[in-house]
Amino acid sequence: MKTFQLNTLCAAMALGLSAPVWAQQTEQAVHELEQVTVISNGEEQIEATGGVVVTREDLERLQPRDTAGIFQRESGVSVSGGAQVAQRVYVLGFEQSMLAVTVDGARQPGTTWHHAGNILVDPSFLKRVEVEAGAAAADAGFAAAVGAVRYETVNALDLLQPGQTVGGRVRLGYGSNGVGVTSNLSAYGKSGLLDWLVMGARQNGSNYEDGNGVETLGTAPKLSAGMAKLGLQLPQGHRYELTLEQNRDDAPRTTRMNMDSSGGRVNTLYPLELVRSTATLRYTTTQASQYYDPEVVLWYNKSDMERPNAVANANSTDFNVWDKSWGFKAQNAFRVDAGKITVGVDSSWTDVDVERYDTTNVNTQKGHILEDAKQHGVYAQARLRYGAFGLSAGARYDHHAMNLQDGKRVSDGGVSGNATLSYLVGEHAEAYVAASRTFLGYQWSQTGYYHARNYTTAPDYKASTAQNRKVGLNLFADSWKAGVAYFNTRLLDPTILNASGGGTSRGLRTNGPRLSSKGWMLNAQYSWKYTTVGMNATLVKVSKGSPNTVEPDGGDLMPVGNTASLFVDHVVPAWNTRLSATLRYAGKTEFSDTALTTGFVDQPSYSIVGVSAEWNPSGRKDLTVRLGVENLFDRNYYYRGSYPGNLGRKVVPIPASGRSVQVGATWTF
Repeated sequence: MKTFQLNTLCAAMALGLSAPVWAQQTEQAVHELEQVTVISNGEEQIEATGGVVVTREDLERLQPRDTAGIFQRESGVSVSGGAQVAQRVYVLGFEQSMLAVTVDGARQPGTTWHHAGNILVDPSFLKRVEVEAGAAAADAGFAAAVGAVRYETVNALDLLQPGQTVGGRVRLGYGSNGVGVTSNLSAYGKSGLLDWLVMGARQNGSNYEDGNGVETLGTAPKLSAGMAKLGLQLPQGHRYELTLEQNRDDAPRTTRMNMDSSGGRVNTLYPLELVRSTATLRYTTTQASQYYDPEVVLWYNKSDMERPNAVANANSTDFNVWDKSWGFKAQNAFRVDAGKITVGVDSSWTDVDVERYDTTNVNTQKGHILEDAKQHGVYAQARLRYGAFGLSAGARYDHHAMNLQDGKRVSDGGVSGNATLSYLVGEHAEAYVAASRTFLGYQWSQTGYYHARNYTTAPDYKASTAQNRKVGLNLFADSWKAGVAYFNTRLLDPTILNASGGGTSRGLRTNGPRLSSKGWMLNAQYSWKYTTVGMNATLVKVSKGSPNTVEPDGGDLMPVGNTASLFVDHVVPAWNTRLSATLRYAGKTEFSDTALTTGFVDQPSYSIVGVSAEWNPSGRKDLTVRLGVENLFDRNYYYRGSYPGNLGRKVVPIPASGRSVQVGATWTF
C-alpha cells in the first residue's frame, strides 16, 4: 500500500509538518515506486509479484485495532470474523498455518484449534507486515507452502525523533458498537550505545451488534499486551536487540468462536484465556560489506489456550493446549556485481501438551496428550539482475521428524526449490514467471482435536508438499502503476485428522485430498497533486480433491471467491488534514451442485465502506486527532474468511460488526 507520491511533498510543506512525519512517508513511497521491478539491487519486491507490504506509515494511517484491520485494503488476504482471538488469516484462500509465519523472526505455531485464531498480536506494536503469496523464497523459512507472513514490531530507533534521546507516546481511543476504550502507552530512549523501549496496550469493550442490530456473543475486545526491547549498537556496526512480548486475551467466549452456531447448539459463553509469549535475540550489522551482511536470530515462542471449566456431555468445551517452540536462524548475504546471494541454516523444536477433561465426571482430568517435532534446514537464495533480466532463485533442504501421540515416529527429508524470472519490456513494463516446489514435512494440524479422542496414524502417512505457479505483468510510470497476475497453488497430501465417520476412519491421522487455489490478481494506483486512488482485486477459485467438490472443513481452505478493495487518500493542506476512504467488496459465493446437496449455502455479495479524517491541530507534529467510521452504511455481512453456511451441519457464519464510530488521539513527546 503506497498512498503518497513525490507530488505530495508540497502538501506536506503546506501542512507545516516536519520531515519525520509527512516528508518521510513521501520519500519512502517515492523510493518504493522507483523499485517496482521484481528484483532490483539484490532485493525482491514482494508487491511486484502479488504479495502485500503494510508499512509503518500504512499502519499509522489505518489505525487497525485487530488483524482484519491490518489487511482491510488487501483483497488477496481474507480474515475470519468475530472477536480478535477468532480471526484467522487466509492468503488466496489458504489458512495461514500453510504459510511460514513469524513475529520478529520467531516461528509461530500452526493451527492449534480451528475455531480460534492462530496469531494473537496487538497492531499498535507493529511497524511492518509482509505477505509473500505463492512461490516463497528459500530464506522465507521452513514449510512456506503457499507463502509467508512476517510481523515486525517497532523499536526505540523507529520512534525517536532526530536529536531526541528520550521520548514517549500516548494513544487513546473510544469506539461505539462494542469497540470500547483502546490505549497504548510507550516510553523509549537512547543513551550511548544502548536504546530501549517499553510499551503497553489495552483493548476493553463489549459484544458488538451486527448490521441487523443483533448482539454477537463472545466478541468483546479484551486484549492486554506488553513489550520491552533493549538494543546495543557498537561503533563497529554490530547491533544486538532483545525483544520480550506478550499478548493476552482473557474473557468469556463461545465454544466455536469463528462461527455463530453448529449442530443446532445455542451459543453459550465459557471462560477462555489465550496467551502468546515471544522472546527473540537478534544480531545484525549496520555496516554491511561485500562479504559480511549477517542476521542471527535466537527465538522462543509459547502459545497457550486454556478453557478448563468442564461441562457434562459437552466434550467440545473443555481442554487446555500449551504449544512451546524454540529455534534459531543464522544467515549471511554476499554482494556480487549482479545482486546478492544469501546462505543460511535454521532449526526449530516444538512441544505440544493437550490436557483433556472427562465429559461425564466433570473437572476430572482424562490425562495429557504429548507430541513433539524438530526441523533442521539449510538454504541459499540468489537475487540477481542482468540488464533487462531479473532472477531470484533458491533452494533449501529440510529434515523433519515427529513423535506422535500414538507412539509412532515419522521422519523424512526433502528439497524445496523456487525461481522467479522477470524481463523489462521497454521503460514501463515488466513481465515475470515464478514457480516453486515446497517440502512441508508432516503438517501439525488441529492439535485441539486431541481433546475428544485418541488418534492413530495411518500406515501410509507421509510428508506434504506444495506447488506454486505464477505469471504476471507490471506496468508503471511516474505517477501510476498497474499489474495483473495468474496464480495456481496446490497442496498435496495435506494432513487431516478424521474426527467423524465410522469404522477405522474415525480418529485417524492420515493424508487428505489435494487442495488447490487458482485465479487472478489485479492492481492499479494513480497519484496526482494531493490525492491517491488505488484498487486491487483477487479472483479465487478453490477446490478439494477433484474440481467442484469444495468442502471447507477445519478451515484449511476457504471459498473466498472474488474480492476487491478501492481506496482514496486526500490531503487538505489548508486544514492540516488527511481524508481517507476504503471500499471493500466481495462477490456472491456460489457452490457447486455437489456442495449444495451436502447443505452448503451460497453467500451473498457485500460492499462495505470505511472513512476517516486525521487532523494535526495548528500543524503540530506531536498531536494527531482521528475520527473514523467503520461499516458506514451499517451492512450485515460475513467476512469471506468465515465458515460458509451449511444447513446440513446447521452451521451459521458469524456476522461482522455493524457500524462503529471511533475517535482517538495520539500525542508524542
